Amino acid sequence: MKNFLCIDIGASSGRAMLAGFNGNTISMKEINRFSTGSVITSTWLE
Repeated sequence: MKNFLCIDIGASSGRAMLAGFNGNTISMKEINRFSTGSVITSTWLE
């Protein structure tokens, strides 16, 4: 079986998935979920 780590990063959260492929079927398992909050800075681009 081959395993793959998949990362999905969205606007407010993200998740890590472990996908496996055995030649016939694909399996997926969520292994972590995390927030991706906004970062506010006081600098401006000019």
